[in-house]
Amino acid sequence: MPNEKDAIPQNDPDTELMRMIRRHIAEAERGTKRGQREPNMPGMDIDTSLDLIELENLAPKPGDAQRYVPRKPAASESFHAQPQKSAVAPLRSVRARKKHPLRTFFILLLLLGALLGASGVGFVYNQASKVQTAAPNEAGAAMRPSRSALLHSARVTNLLLIGVDKDEGGVARSDSMLLLSIDRDGKALKLTSFLRDSWVQMASGGEAKLNSAFAWDGAEGLCATLEQNFGVAIDHYIKIDFAGFKAVIDALGGVEVAVADVEADFIVKTTKAGKALGREAFRAQTEEKGTVLLDGELALIYCRIRKLDSDFHRTARQRKVLEALTAKLKKTPPSTLLKLPELILPALETDMRPSALTALLLGATGWLGYGTEQHSIPAKGTYKEATKKGSAALELDLDENRALLEAFIYG
Repeated sequence: MPNEKDAIPQNDPDTELMRMIRRHIAEAERGTKRGQREPNMPGMDIDTSLDLIELENLAPKPGDAQRYVPRKPAASESFHAQPQKSAVAPLRSVRARKKHPLRTFFILLLLLGALLGASGVGFVYNQASKVQTAAPNEAGAAMRPSRSALLHSARVTNLLLIGVDKDEGGVARSDSMLLLSIDRDGKALKLTSFLRDSWVQMASGGEAKLNSAFAWDGAEGLCATLEQNFGVAIDHYIKIDFAGFKAVIDALGGVEVAVADVEADFIVKTTKAGKALGREAFRAQTEEKGTVLLDGELALIYCRIRKLDSDFHRTARQRKVLEALTAKLKKTPPSTLLKLPELILPALETDMRPSALTALLLGATGWLGYGTEQHSIPAKGTYKEATKKGSAALELDLDENRALLEAFIYG
């Protein structure tokens, strides 16, 4: 495993700044333990923050023997870790028309990071410490391919955002999977959504729908399944529990959502909260303003509707609630916004340690100037509907989707 000198050359002009930032984070860690408040520090650019996350990866973790630490290759070097040019044309000009539900949540995180970043590294570290750090999953980590066998670049950081919800039996599944690629050379945030019904080879063996990977093997197992099937390295993941939004929505006084008659009927007939509100209340609010005020419980019920129609409709409902939440946030006074980290951050779980997450949040202000591009797997025309083990699924052309994903992220 390379040491710090390998990761950041001594003649790198950013070296001293990154060392200073690391000292500030170390001071914040000590200050947090003592309950002291640390002095503020200047803002951090996105390059520095992401390089700092790479430094954080230098420390080995349990079960992490196969991890590869990114480094900048010499000009004469040529090895598989650097993405090869694909025969497929780059997709930068091709943008998805539909917004993925986690895209809206990502914007919320971005704004939260910018808000926290203005408060200084000590405060940011204190807030980052409230995010749950995932327990080591040695079995899941062992499934992941060697990083040198996967497409990756020192100038692109790939973060997997996992939206998790539980079914009626309490089993957690990754209902939304969004790969955020931070392209520092292209100054772009590239968002790739993976459809949950995609039929793939599981990292732990066997075949199933993609959203089963999380239920079977946890977040590390999901990362391993995505890496094995699509050949792109995932640097870190952030798991988001949709149930955690209940408190946020209630703190904001609810959200306004357009609820169709058939959806209202379903909620009233199948849930206690729906019955308590009553069908007439749904109808009256819809006729008056075109939307219904949903509190946290009803908003979560609305997002969880499964048996009424298709998964595409369910995803659209999640998107509507998150967009309504974003719209409400724009009208919320700063005094209330400052209370939200206490509600949002505990609903997150990540494999990043607080110091690496601090660097990511501090660099969020730099992302505000980046353009946003979108892609989805499977891409249009690269799959067919099929029945697998008695369930509707999507059968993918893996080779074509791998090539398209490579062109989108690295092209």
